[in-house]
Amino acid sequence: VVCNDQDEAKRIKEKINQFTLKRGLSINDLKSVAIKWENGAKVDFLGFTLHLLHRPFISRTTKQKKRKELRMRERLHIYPSVVNLRNLKRKIKSYTTRQKTGLAPYKFIKELNPVIRGWANQFAIGAPWIFSRLDQYIWFRTWRWITSKYRKVSKSKLVKRFYQGVKTPSD
Repeated sequence: VVCNDQDEAKRIKEKINQFTLKRGLSINDLKSVAIKWENGAKVDFLGFTLHLLHRPFISRTTKQKKRKELRMRERLHIYPSVVNLRNLKRKIKSYTTRQKTGLAPYKFIKELNPVIRGWANQFAIGAPWIFSRLDQYIWFRTWRWITSKYRKVSKSKLVKRFYQGVKTPSD
């Protein structure tokens, strides 16, 4: 619950307590947090990071009228938390180790795809730049896995065979 005032937050919390007690539930005070939303404040909640930013906004009309005051624009950025990103990268790394090079490539992809798809479905709200970085990381890890599996095959043949129509992170 987001409120502007501490007293308002207490009243709402009491109403929520009454609502949950009627249904035989209770609110855990250890997990309930009251913070002050300030510029740059970050809160981790259910695997997401909520990041509030106040930035000065200069529009074209402000420039034309030569106003001295700036309007502030608030933005709430929601993206997956650092802990969840780290856990996904560890899981991908565990699938792409050199010990797993005995798998056939189609079995390797069959094991890896549900992990990536499930995480992406859960955190689809997030910022696109996070998914771009993850795409680069996954490409790098699968490339290392394929080159360690097929050491004697040239890299151009590996690209033709396994990365047909797939752009590399440098493209």
